[in-house]
Amino acid sequence: MTNIKDIITLCKNGQIDEAIKKASDEYGITPNDVWVQRAMGWALYYQVRSDLEHGQSEQLLNHAELLLSLSLLTPEQDAMIIDNLLWKLAEFLKSSPKDNTALADSVFSITHTHCFRPSKAYSFLLKCFLAFKGWDKMQACLEWWNLDNLMPEDYASFKLDNGRTLMSLAEQAYIAYAKVLLQSHDREQIRAFIPKIEALADQYPDMTYPGYFCGKLLLADGANRDEALKRVMPFVYKKMSEFWVWQLLSEIYKEEPDTQLACLIRATVCNTQETFLGKVRMRLAQLYMARGEYGHARY
Repeated sequence: MTNIKDIITLCKNGQIDEAIKKASDEYGITPNDVWVQRAMGWALYYQVRSDLEHGQSEQLLNHAELLLSLSLLTPEQDAMIIDNLLWKLAEFLKSSPKDNTALADSVFSITHTHCFRPSKAYSFLLKCFLAFKGWDKMQACLEWWNLDNLMPEDYASFKLDNGRTLMSLAEQAYIAYAKVLLQSHDREQIRAFIPKIEALADQYPDMTYPGYFCGKLLLADGANRDEALKRVMPFVYKKMSEFWVWQLLSEIYKEEPDTQLACLIRATVCNTQETFLGKVRMRLAQLYMARGEYGHARY
């Protein structure tokens, strides 16, 4: 029987084709031997790594799919092989143009039929999927990935050397899922997700946006003004200096133009980047025009 160490040695020496041939020959004789599948798995992993290094996208995807088709490999017993593969798939996505959602489709198509355990590699794969904005399979991807698989470190924000703080992976993922639910108008799934994003906002008060999207989801679920206010006010009190709080309140008071206008004006004087206020100012202009106050609308 082919020794796994021999396969890895061949691969590390650059003899990947020979390693795959040896493993394939053995696999052809005893395909249901877990050790034979492990040898095949390592040979395919090194081939995927080589494909990535040489920019061979189609071959990479084919070899990754072959590796994942080895039925006796499990995330529990073969974590090293599988996690290494997930790292390479994530690196492939990270290096790909983010407007090329076909590549995200391809990786998703070979992974979504498998269950993986929480790991740094699995979280990194999620992070790379999230970078594809406007991807039409984002909802399916997040539901397959399962936000319950987020690890404790995924809830921590990341501070760059220049002092800038990046949003945690958990916050990014929850926001992405809230956005796709708002687009889908699926009331049943929205209703199921609201308690989860509420819990996130309560448990991690330093996160900026879960409270906002909680309010948006409540409104999408058909909550009336008083119900929405009751659920949202705890977040409002914590984040009164954030423009999005007042933008959210303006949506809750959409049937009361004067109050809506006051909330939007308050949003514009919050200490935030002007680029974030585009929708606020557009809505303000619409309200002023409806009142015949064209000078204010123009301003």
